[in-house]
Amino acid sequence: SSIKMRRSSSDWSNLGSDYDEARRKANQVIINVNQFFPLLDSEIRVYKDKMSYLGDNSVGKPLRPFPNVEGAIEKSGTLPSIKEEEVPPAEAPDTQTEDSTLFATELDGEQQQRQRQATSTPKSAATGSHDDEWTADRKRKILTMKQTVEEAVARHYRDAMLALKQGDDLTAMRKLHRCIALRPDDADFYHHRAELFVRQCDFRSAIANYRKCMRLQPEAAGSAGYWDRLAFLYLFYGQTLFDQGYYAEALENFAKASEMQPDNVAYQTRSIACLTALGRHSECLALVNKRLETNNSNPDLYVMRARLHFIFKSYTLAYYDAKDALAISPGHSGAAQMRDYLFESARNYGRQAVELAINGRLREAHKKASLAIDMDPSVAEFHVRRAALNRRLGDFNAAVEDCLMAMDKCDHDPASKPFTDAQRQLLLTFNDFAVECYMKGFYEESVGLLEKAIKAEKEEKALYINRGDCFYRLGRLQFAQLDYEQAWDLDPNDSSIGLRLSLVHHRMGQAAFQEKDFAKSVDCLTRAIERNPLCHHLWSRSRYFQTDLKNAQVDLAVALLLKELEIDEF
Repeated sequence: SSIKMRRSSSDWSNLGSDYDEARRKANQVIINVNQFFPLLDSEIRVYKDKMSYLGDNSVGKPLRPFPNVEGAIEKSGTLPSIKEEEVPPAEAPDTQTEDSTLFATELDGEQQQRQRQATSTPKSAATGSHDDEWTADRKRKILTMKQTVEEAVARHYRDAMLALKQGDDLTAMRKLHRCIALRPDDADFYHHRAELFVRQCDFRSAIANYRKCMRLQPEAAGSAGYWDRLAFLYLFYGQTLFDQGYYAEALENFAKASEMQPDNVAYQTRSIACLTALGRHSECLALVNKRLETNNSNPDLYVMRARLHFIFKSYTLAYYDAKDALAISPGHSGAAQMRDYLFESARNYGRQAVELAINGRLREAHKKASLAIDMDPSVAEFHVRRAALNRRLGDFNAAVEDCLMAMDKCDHDPASKPFTDAQRQLLLTFNDFAVECYMKGFYEESVGLLEKAIKAEKEEKALYINRGDCFYRLGRLQFAQLDYEQAWDLDPNDSSIGLRLSLVHHRMGQAAFQEKDFAKSVDCLTRAIERNPLCHHLWSRSRYFQTDLKNAQVDLAVALLLKELEIDEF
């Protein structure tokens, strides 16, 4: 490993004139050459002030730096890390022998030529090493930072598109990530990445990327399809949440989709479904009503609102919504099913109301009758039944309303049985209401109600009798006399009518006596006796016959006789 170097060696000339002093000091010094050249068969290349080597097996590897020998020699005056040993003096060697044995591993000229050819082009071209690429890179034009980034973006984008065609989503996603990192303001990259997220069922990330696209290109959001695609992703993501039972989160996504496309019925329908699942029926109904304001030709919306009304127990509104849906689409199955259910339920409640009324359970019967009307408000008979129950319960105003509604629903057809029943109930209601007012001392109100009843039915004697009683209490004896006489004409055999007429004539006779009109007083009392010959009438008339003592005596005697008969009967 050690070689004796002498002053006469010609190899030192390759190092330059700067090494003359170093050669002189290094004479007769044993140098460990391996510390500079680990492999003596290596090719030494010098680049400016640095030295590096390439061995046979070092093709394509990075060059390793060599120590700065010149600087070390100039600084210290000796070669660095050279082990100096004294050498015993020897005879001057032969020049030929000295030159041939200076380096034992020295290559001859032919071998050096082959080595140069092997390390230049043939080997690298044959083995496909990186020397050609390294040389080409050195010859390539130097690019700016912007050009370098654009080149990298184009390369990654091409790789991403190729991976998409080959179905390699992960590689495409990785390449798109790099594209976005290098050029974060390109909407196309976000668009492709959003579609990759959709294919991976990552809808939240897809939505975020499409929103980024819309922020980058707000003016082209509609033409590029970002707006419609984002609305659809909100719908799809909301549907997945709805299927998993996350109704609140699903409602949020459906609401966003509806805001983006308010004319799309499907988006609003899903929002309604979420509100229904959450039990927020009021908001759901408001949303349906708002939708019907702009689109009243969709039977599905009417059926949906009918079901919501049914949930709120607004059966009448549900009935009319189902009816409207059938008017738009007669064959609509949902509307027909709702209508049939309401019809059947109404009839069941009507039968239950009749049974409860017969058993005297009027309150419960009234509830069932009301449910029957709510389920099917088109049946006039249900109103008639409830009117009778209201009358018996003393709710006369409600009874009158039911009767009028029943008559309207029969189109005021006199041949219709519900119409005649409603008319009869209306008369009874007015009469009972008038009686109620009479008992409470509201005679004027009672007269008004009886006048309404008589206007509708002129052949009912009870109405005239009751109105006559009201006039009698009000002191309108002439009107009372007319009503009693009208009732007497309708039924001459009714003794109660005669009694009322006698009382009217008696009061009229008393009034005439107070006015000193004795003739009229006698005439009225005579009519009173004709209607009902009671003793007090005779007693009164005997007092008025003061100028006719004979007749006065007869009346007094008859009055006393009748008085005794009444006492005996008692």
